[in-house]
Amino acid sequence: MPGLGKQRLGALTDGIFATVMTVLVLSLSIPVIAPGASNAQIAFDIGMLVTNILAYVLGFLLLAVLWISHHNIFHYVTRMDRPAPLAEHSLPAHHRFLPFPTALMGKYNLLQLPVLIFEVNIIATSLCMLGILSYSNRSDSWWFQTGREGYG
Repeated sequence: MPGLGKQRLGALTDGIFATVMTVLVLSLSIPVIAPGASNAQIAFDIGMLVTNILAYVLGFLLLAVLWISHHNIFHYVTRMDRPAPLAEHSLPAHHRFLPFPTALMGKYNLLQLPVLIFEVNIIATSLCMLGILSYSNRSDSWWFQTGREGYG
């Protein structure tokens, strides 16, 4: 596709992943510690952030796995047709939303709704990845041409 090659689309997607991974950490905040607080009080205040930290780690690992999977798929791209960038951008749309349910789940981890929102986001992201794989494996698609029999 003229003007939008594999490298440009890959670089844009890498930038999106990097930005979202950075935004994830913004949900973590340093606890307000009273002047003259004891080490035990400081440890307790930090301990209150454990669920936020675990949610951050979960979100970061999820994004890392998706980024690696995306690169594994994108490795086989040789050229793209017009629908390819649209299919490609359906996945980052869900990545960009991930910091919100991650922070929500970290803060309200005992409630079902934040966990459900996080899970729905993961399912939507997984369906987008499946859509990209399905599109790339169509016999009439020349988005992912690998030199296999029947590919150009």
